[in-house]
Amino acid sequence: MGLTRLITHMPKPSSQFVTAFLFLLICLSTNAQDQENQHGALFRIEQNGKWGYIDRLGNIAIEPRFEAVGEFSERLAAVEVGGKWGFIDRNGNVVIEPRFSGAYEFSEGLARIQVGGDKYGMYGKWGFIDRNGAIVIEPRYGELTGVAETSNGFHEGLAMIEVNFQKGFIDKVGSVIIAPKFQFGYHFTEGLACVSVGLDQKWGYIDKAGEWIIPPRFDQASLFSEGLAPVALNGVCGFTDRRGNLKLIPPFKRSADC
Repeated sequence: MGLTRLITHMPKPSSQFVTAFLFLLICLSTNAQDQENQHGALFRIEQNGKWGYIDRLGNIAIEPRFEAVGEFSERLAAVEVGGKWGFIDRNGNVVIEPRFSGAYEFSEGLARIQVGGDKYGMYGKWGFIDRNGAIVIEPRYGELTGVAETSNGFHEGLAMIEVNFQKGFIDKVGSVIIAPKFQFGYHFTEGLACVSVGLDQKWGYIDKAGEWIIPPRFDQASLFSEGLAPVALNGVCGFTDRRGNLKLIPPFKRSADC
């Protein structure tokens, strides 16, 4: 629960866009993993219905004893015990007692957690805790629908929230910086976030004031990295720069499916 969620209510992406999109997410995930590698990466394993971790040599680092586990981030990992989620350190010690109905990885010192909800962890409210397990931002937000797991945490000082199926952004003290008014979106990278106001609507990019920097014109859009972001437009896949200009368009045959 909480760590492997289905992406729902999303417009159907094109095959080539999905390739570019997944490649970028893999790169972002790799960057995060590189930070963990400085301390020796740990990898999730399942044994006899229980989850634990091994090191890169295949040695058991944390005995499989949890109902479910998440990836390590900022030297902590979310684990499920008795249907509740808490956090362990790299030695397997419980540092935040399992008491939440859902949890995501730590990002910028905070982790998104859920309280309430049904036995499947749905319909609860989401907020944020610090590394001591103290609630920093009260759980009052809805489930983030239609976003990648990487967008559930803080990035560049802002985190996405959902209120009545509309997405906006808050800062680390819980102040609303960008009012919820987008149906789809992803977290900020390089000062910009790609968002869309609704199903079958175009995608564009906003700054941290919520102003359009690149007006909605793309059929699909994703995260910026090194000044470029993968996009799709009128059957053409490529990358956009920060001014909305298409760059590095692959020499693929144009088609409605891109």
